[in-house]
Amino acid sequence: MLPLFVTVSPYMVIKDEGRVVLMSHYPMIVYKHDVNSNVYMLYGHVRSTHEFDVIKEAVKTMKAFYSDSDYSYQGNLFNCWCGFSDYAPATLDEIINNRLTH
Repeated sequence: MLPLFVTVSPYMVIKDEGRVVLMSHYPMIVYKHDVNSNVYMLYGHVRSTHEFDVIKEAVKTMKAFYSDSDYSYQGNLFNCWCGFSDYAPATLDEIINNRLTH
């Protein structure tokens, strides 16, 4: 099956309509340019489990911790587990909008 892919990488950075998209199988609470609102961290691995809830709480904690500082942590982490899109491919906008319901 590997020949069907252009590349396989544990971490990748792409641009999507001017937005920077960091992609990793595992969530990263702190990621490159996490102060930039135009940078998004997409991750999988945790699906819709207790670990997903822990990630969401960690992002809230980071935002609260830095709210009164010059470090403007954005916390643009998005769980892109395919179950959130009925196991169909999803655009970045769809992934972002799905976070509002998951």
